[in-house]
Amino acid sequence: MRGIMMSKGTHNLYYQKRIEQAVNKSLSEFKRLSIFRIDLRSPYGRTDYKDDHKVITRFLDSLKLRIKTDVKNKSLLWKRNLNVKVDYVWVREVGDINCKAHYHVALFLNKDVYYSTGHYHEGNNLARLIINAWNSALGLVNDPPEGLVRFSGYYHIDKEKAYYHCAYKKAMNALNYFAKDDTKPYHDSYRCFGCSQ
Repeated sequence: MRGIMMSKGTHNLYYQKRIEQAVNKSLSEFKRLSIFRIDLRSPYGRTDYKDDHKVITRFLDSLKLRIKTDVKNKSLLWKRNLNVKVDYVWVREVGDINCKAHYHVALFLNKDVYYSTGHYHEGNNLARLIINAWNSALGLVNDPPEGLVRFSGYYHIDKEKAYYHCAYKKAMNALNYFAKDDTKPYHDSYRCFGCSQ
């Protein structure tokens, strides 16, 4: 179901609806929510990952395990019983110039545990967990190239704050990019959209 005209082309109405449902579901689980936008690319030259449609599943499975371990460690360190469920939305697109598939992912996490990604050069933070999960999904263990993961912004939504509606609208506007029809390879027999259930 495509066709809503926006300022920058058409957007997929179904994707917009599912994105909104995913955000609302996460907000029903956590009053304070962090949304992290990330872009995932495959390396140039060595191997063509264009047809590896399972790479996003491997990435999310790897990331969930890494976050589960990280939350266990944080629970012990902070002496608190922490709870994090990894909710997400992803879209697959193909670049106009290089014709290579890439992914945009939004992670919805408990803000009380993950306020920011941290700096990717530091060892133990969300940024490093994401980078390591993507490298693992690609099978890049020894000396993976840099720049395959880009952190494209984050948004905080706190249901108990006066600015809740403004923060919600800002996050939804940013996530609307995921629903744009442009660069979605709808006809190549692979999924272009996925979200947590």
